[in-house]
Amino acid sequence: MQVTVHLSSSLRLRRFDESNLECPTGSTARQVIQLLEIPESAVGILVVNDQHARLDEALKEGDRVRLLPPIGGG
Repeated sequence: MQVTVHLSSSLRLRRFDESNLECPTGSTARQVIQLLEIPESAVGILVVNDQHARLDEALKEGDRVRLLPPIGGG
């Protein structure tokens, strides 16, 4: 199945801004993160189809996945 992945901020470094990825049917967001070799600790916010999502949520064909790093302030 194909999903669109958008990386924000520091997650883009030496990667991409947005890309269509081919992954096995029923893959989870966690598996997409592993496929991209991004440490889970580097992902602070996960959004699937404009909704906050869990790492183990199964993805479907055509889903749009957005990964954002942890947000800090002070």
